[in-house]
Amino acid sequence: AYRPGTNGVYSIAELARPTLTWSRTYGIFGAINYQPVEQFDISLEGRYQWDTIGQDIDYTNLHQRATFRSFTPRVIANFHASDDVNLYVSYSEGRRPGVFNGSLSALSANALEQVLVQFPVPIAVPEEKLTNWEAGIKGRFFDDKLTILSAAYYGKWRGRQMQQNIPYTVGATTQTITVRLPNGSTNIWGLELQATARPTPELTIDGT
Repeated sequence: AYRPGTNGVYSIAELARPTLTWSRTYGIFGAINYQPVEQFDISLEGRYQWDTIGQDIDYTNLHQRATFRSFTPRVIANFHASDDVNLYVSYSEGRRPGVFNGSLSALSANALEQVLVQFPVPIAVPEEKLTNWEAGIKGRFFDDKLTILSAAYYGKWRGRQMQQNIPYTVGATTQTITVRLPNGSTNIWGLELQATARPTPELTIDGT
């Protein structure tokens, strides 16, 4: 699309105005390791983080800012059953900063009402949270003829930012808007096993 400029010179017209989304993150991390006895040690870790999220939509005059503060710990306990075998358990947390549904500001009052009747869409979507537990064993057995790395884990992922398409009508036309909703909930669990067997010096068998 072109528009006439000065002296009959044509210039390219702006077809769309961009949405600017940005983030700024600061964090502090610390860890302590403690070994009360020779066969047992525990690690304590922590991270405190500031995430400032911004969204600027000039054509709707929307300028959003939010700072998400989070503390994410991790605890790992190790039991050294022998020089070759280690058992461990861990607990950890994770965060994902929130986002904005700035596209709502481009809707007319009637269209916005239609959308909000279907879903209570927030302008600012809260952060996600992951809580995770894990336990496993790592070691060498039978005079180093068998090596095993194994783990079992379970996680709770809450407040997931789920993408949702919501329809609304403008006159006789149906349109949709894509938003984020903070209603996702997922449980994660599984087992992992990696083993290497060396029954003879000439033969190695790997499996996962």
